[in-house]
Amino acid sequence: MPSCWESFVALLAVNEALVSRLQESRGAEARKRMQKLETVRSNLAGSDVSNDP
Repeated sequence: MPSCWESFVALLAVNEALVSRLQESRGAEARKRMQKLETVRSNLAGSDVSNDP
């Protein structure tokens, strides 16, 4: 009897390809946006911000 996970592999491969392509095309933009968010976060919190990930 075939496993239900066998059909999942193809979907996972398509998903990985899509994420990879988005990262290539929009990675720099996302990095800039995240940097702006971190700057705002730091400014709002002041010196109470911990550097925990």
